[in-house]
Amino acid sequence: MRMEFVNISMAELSRTEGLSPRSLNVCENHDLNDIETVVKYYQDYGTFIKLRNCGAKSNLELINICKKYEAFVIVPKSKFVEENPINQIENKIDILTIRQKIILNNLLENRFKELSVRSSNVLLKYFGHNIRLRDIKTLITEQETELKYLKNIGEKSFDEIKSFIKSTEELLDLVSIFETDSEIIIELFNTFLLKEFKLSNSYLAEIGSNYDFINGIPLFKTLMVLIENEILFDHNKTILFKFFFNYYLDYEQNTLAAIGKSFDLTKERIRQIRKKIFEKLECTFSFIRRLDFDTINLYGIDCTNNYIEIDVEQVVEINKNEGTNYNQLFIIKILSILLSKQYELIGAEEDIIFNKNNRLGHNWSKTYLVKLEYSQVFDFERLVNDVEKRLSIRIEEDYSFHFQAYLLDFQICELPEYLENISQVAEYILFNEFELRIDINDYIIFKRNTKKQVIDYVIDVLKESNRPLTVYEIFDIVNKQNPSITKSAEALRGSCQRDMNLIYFGRSSTYGLKVWEKNNEIKGGTIRSIVEEYLRLEKSPKHIVEITDYVNNYRNTNARNILTNLRVDESGIFTFFNQSFVGLAEHRNSKEYAYYENIPKFLGKDIAAEVRSAKGILVKDIAKIFSSRISIQESHMELIIRNLINDNFLYLDNNLIYATNEYKRN
Repeated sequence: MRMEFVNISMAELSRTEGLSPRSLNVCENHDLNDIETVVKYYQDYGTFIKLRNCGAKSNLELINICKKYEAFVIVPKSKFVEENPINQIENKIDILTIRQKIILNNLLENRFKELSVRSSNVLLKYFGHNIRLRDIKTLITEQETELKYLKNIGEKSFDEIKSFIKSTEELLDLVSIFETDSEIIIELFNTFLLKEFKLSNSYLAEIGSNYDFINGIPLFKTLMVLIENEILFDHNKTILFKFFFNYYLDYEQNTLAAIGKSFDLTKERIRQIRKKIFEKLECTFSFIRRLDFDTINLYGIDCTNNYIEIDVEQVVEINKNEGTNYNQLFIIKILSILLSKQYELIGAEEDIIFNKNNRLGHNWSKTYLVKLEYSQVFDFERLVNDVEKRLSIRIEEDYSFHFQAYLLDFQICELPEYLENISQVAEYILFNEFELRIDINDYIIFKRNTKKQVIDYVIDVLKESNRPLTVYEIFDIVNKQNPSITKSAEALRGSCQRDMNLIYFGRSSTYGLKVWEKNNEIKGGTIRSIVEEYLRLEKSPKHIVEITDYVNNYRNTNARNILTNLRVDESGIFTFFNQSFVGLAEHRNSKEYAYYENIPKFLGKDIAAEVRSAKGILVKDIAKIFSSRISIQESHMELIIRNLINDNFLYLDNNLIYATNEYKRN
C-alpha cells in the first residue's frame, strides 16, 4: 500500500526541496501550482521541456521531483486555505538574486517617473519616499483598501496607480524567471519592443543577431532596424531621412531639386517635409527614454561629465559592434534625447545636418552635449557668435581678455558657483570650432590677422581665374597653394558669405568678384534680388516677360520659374497683378500702379478663341483688337500674348499666331 502525502503548493515545496527559482517560476507561470498538478503533468507528457522558459536544467530538476513524489498517494489538505497573497509576493521577492533585485528596483524607478505628478505625489505621501522593492507587497495587497481613501487621489489617479501596480506584478514575474543578466536584459528589451511597436520575431532576431547582450542593449542597432524597416517613419520619410539628413558616415549632400524630382514633388514641398521630420525627431525617438538606462550599452561614455564627448574611436566602436553606419552627429542627437533631463544640445544642428550657411553668425562644425544646469544660465551660442565676429574682422594688433571675465558677458543669470565648470565647457567648444586655446594665465587671445586673411587668398584665386568658381573649386586651389589656411570648404563658405568684395550666384555656392558687375555682363545675388533691383529702376510694374528678358542677361531660366520663385518669397517685397505683372509692394497704392489693378484676370481663352477664328493673325493685330476692347495698352497686350506663346497656349508660324489646339487638329 502506497504512503499518503498531503498536497502542498510548489512554493512550499521549493523551501523544503530547495527547488530553483527558475523551476518554480516555470510551474507557477503555467498554473502548475501544487505537487499534485505537477506530477499529473509529468505522467501525461513525460517532460517539461516544452513549457516556456524551461531549460534542460529545470526540466531535469522537475522530473526528479516528480519521480520522487509519484510513488505517494497525494491527498488534499483537510482544511485547504489558499496561500496568502502577501506570502506569495514575499516568496517571489525573497528568492530573487541580488542582481535581479537591482534590475527590478531600476525598472520600478523608471516606471515611477512616468506617472503623472498627481499620482506620484499620492505614492510619495503614502510611503514617505520614492517607490522601492519592499513596497511592492503593500501596493499589491492594499491597493483596493487603503489607496482609494487617500486624500486628493481622484478616480483618474486611482486607475493610473492600479495600472502601475499591475505592471509591477508583471515585472516581478518577468525578472524572477531569469537567472543571468543577459537573459533578463533580452527578455525585458524584447517585451518592451513588442509592447511599443508590436514587432515580429524576425525583427527581434535581426536586432539580436551577432550581438552579445552581456554588454547591454544595442541602442543604435535597434534604431537602425526600426528605421530601415519603416517602423519609425513611413516609406517616403524613411528615404528622406536616410538621404537628406547628415547622420550617416557615407552621407552625400543631395539638393532639394534632386530629391524633389525623385518624389515628383516641388523643392518647397520637400523642404517642408524635411523640416517637419526634423522638428519631430525628439518625439519620434522619445521611446528610448523608457528603456532601463542601466541596461543600455553606452560604450563607456561618461554621462556625469560637464559635457559629453564622442570621439572618432567611439564612433568606430559603436558602428563595428552594432553593424551600423552612424556618424557623430547622430550619436550625439540620440544621447541628447536619452539624457534630455541632464544635458542640452548646443550648436546649430539644423544648419549642420542640412548643410545650410548661416550668413549672420557662426557656421558650426559639430554639436555639443552640455549639462542642462550650465546651458540654462549661460548662452554658449552667443559666445561662439561673438568670437566668430571678432575673428572675421581685421585685427591690427593682438588683444586679450581674462577668459572667465569675458564669459560673464554671456551669462543669462548670476553664475559664480558654475563659472569654473562653464569655462571648461566653453574652452572645449572654442577649441573645436576655432582651434582657440586659453593660455596658461587663463587669457583668451585674439591675434593679429592683417597680414593676409583667408578671404584675401580667395580674392587672389578669383582674380587669377577671371571667372566665377564654386566654393569647392576655390578651396581646392587655396588648399593646394597654401595648406592649412582653412580647414574645409564649409569653413571657407562662411568667409565668402560675409565679405563685401565678393558676390554670390543664387544658392549654388558659386562666388565672383564684386568689381565684375561693373561691366554689366555679370551680376551676383539670387534671382529675387536681381528682379528687385530691376523693379526699383522702373516706376511701374513690369510684365514677367520683360522681367525674364532682364534676368536672362545674367542667368539662364524661364518666366514660369521666375514667377514661382517670386511667389514663394516670404519677405513681402513683391506684389502681383493679373496677367503676370509684378511690382514692388511698397508702391502698391501709388498712382502709377492704379492702372494695373484693372487688368482682367481671365484673357487667355478669349485671346485663343479670337486667334482660332482668325486662322492666323499678326501679334500686333490681335493686340490692337483686345486693347480697344478692354482699355489696355497695346504693348502690354503684346507681352501677354508672348507669355501665352511661351506657355504653349499659342504658337507662332511665319509671323502669324495660331491656337495650339487648332495646330494639333491639323
